[in-house]
Amino acid sequence: MNERSVAHFDPVTGASGDMILGALVDAGAPLEEIRETLRTLPLPEFRLEAAEIRHRGFRATRLTVEVPEEKDHRHLPDVQKVLAAGRLPEPVVAAALRVFQRLAEAEARSHGIDVENVHFHEVGAADAILDIAGSALALHRLEIDEVTFSPLRLGTGEVQSAHGTIPVPVPAVLELTRGVPTVRTDIPAEILTPTGAAILTTLGRPTPKDPLVIDRVGVSCGSRELSGRPNLLRVSIGVRDRSDGPNDQTPWETDEVVVLETNLDDMSPEILPAVVEDVLTAGALDAFLTPVLMKKGRPGHLLTVLVDEGAAAEIAALLFRETTTFGLRRSTRPRWKLPRENRELETPWGPLRVKVGDLGDGESRVTPEYESCRAIADRTGRPLLEIYRAVEEYIRSNEWKVGGGRES
Repeated sequence: MNERSVAHFDPVTGASGDMILGALVDAGAPLEEIRETLRTLPLPEFRLEAAEIRHRGFRATRLTVEVPEEKDHRHLPDVQKVLAAGRLPEPVVAAALRVFQRLAEAEARSHGIDVENVHFHEVGAADAILDIAGSALALHRLEIDEVTFSPLRLGTGEVQSAHGTIPVPVPAVLELTRGVPTVRTDIPAEILTPTGAAILTTLGRPTPKDPLVIDRVGVSCGSRELSGRPNLLRVSIGVRDRSDGPNDQTPWETDEVVVLETNLDDMSPEILPAVVEDVLTAGALDAFLTPVLMKKGRPGHLLTVLVDEGAAAEIAALLFRETTTFGLRRSTRPRWKLPRENRELETPWGPLRVKVGDLGDGESRVTPEYESCRAIADRTGRPLLEIYRAVEEYIRSNEWKVGGGRES
């Protein structure tokens, strides 16, 4: 049997950090052990309690996180120091750091600043640290191998923030949900918070088609009362048996992508690269051009775009607007992909962003990010090709491995 323990989140309404942790506690994660472990972090004295309630006819757990109001806000390095200073298991620290890294990247894109200049407000507060570290710890204690989620629900309206009144969904949530299925609702509230979106989209992925044999179910209730509907988040914990499927004995992940294609023979080739750049900026997974010979011998280009289901309509609208096409071919294709994570390595030339793919059996593939190499080349005045070769040699010589930095 090739079974993997899976936690699947179903946002009946939305998701927040405390609701995610509450659902995992309701499913059996040990609250007292989680609380005592979180107390080893250098944070103000806090209260973390769970109570079983009935909410609009349903049984659920409501998690309460209370911390004193803090005057100072944290930057990403401050959060990293807090997480590293406690007695959290190493995989939990790594998971929580990945979540905060993506939060910082989302905030940076929203405000048009560098990640290191992001000044955390709500997401850097102690309760967000407890929600994120607590959720990672709960998944670790439940021995979850994989996290998945159903389409994420988004509210509407406005919300008050440190930057004033902003629309819902807030900019950080839109950034964090790029490329994943979402549902716009008419609920006039922020039902998916940045913390909730960061936890699910960083530690999990949209629902695969593989069947799940459910063993336990956890239900949590948010503190916000919504008119005419329950405010619930459910998590189903079980196993996915892949022994009879194409993934037997493979460590690869599976999902589905939408493929959009169109033939173009009446556009200037000078414009087409800009279209590719636009769709990638809009959230496409990949886009490329293939020269083709069309009817009557006319030269043209086949434009192919890979995109997640949730962003397919938006990308299609962009293609209709930015190209001369009158039609797009649409298909859904299953794919295998390596489990991967983004890492930052300290090198002789400064910080370097890399993509780390898990090949299985302890082997990994480490690929330097173009923008990081470009930044080093610009900073040092050395040719980009020379930087790429030096970086690749540095990675090989230091034997970087998945999840744990350099092999000892």
